[in-house]
Amino acid sequence: MRVFSYPAIKKENEARADLNRKQALAMTMAVFTQVHSARARYAQQALILRDAAEYLSVQRKILKQVQASASEDATSEQSLIREEMNTLVASVKHDIAHADLQNAFANVYATVGLDPYGPGVTGDESVKALTAHLRSVWIERGDKSGS
Repeated sequence: MRVFSYPAIKKENEARADLNRKQALAMTMAVFTQVHSARARYAQQALILRDAAEYLSVQRKILKQVQASASEDATSEQSLIREEMNTLVASVKHDIAHADLQNAFANVYATVGLDPYGPGVTGDESVKALTAHLRSVWIERGDKSGS
């Protein structure tokens, strides 16, 4: 009797093997998508930081011009205050962009499963020692700035 059920058992085994292959492919694609998305977000945040740095630089130049103008009484105090506030806003936007870039960088690490601290960190290190260790690990992994 079992001889007659062999084709059905064979089909079931083939279907399970096919399901396993498709599940593995789905998992691979999910991981690939997460890594690709994390890298794309990091690249986007790097561009945003670059733009924020340029904006801050230009705003600082504008402020210097307005300050020079104000020292010669050629510009109102209100204009000077407005440009000081604009410079402060530009500085905050730059800091936020930098924090977002660092967050995106950490997300890349988490997505690929890298330990951000590297080997040898016990938690008993001083802040200075931990900073030096992290900087060396990050430079070793390709972050040329180490920050």
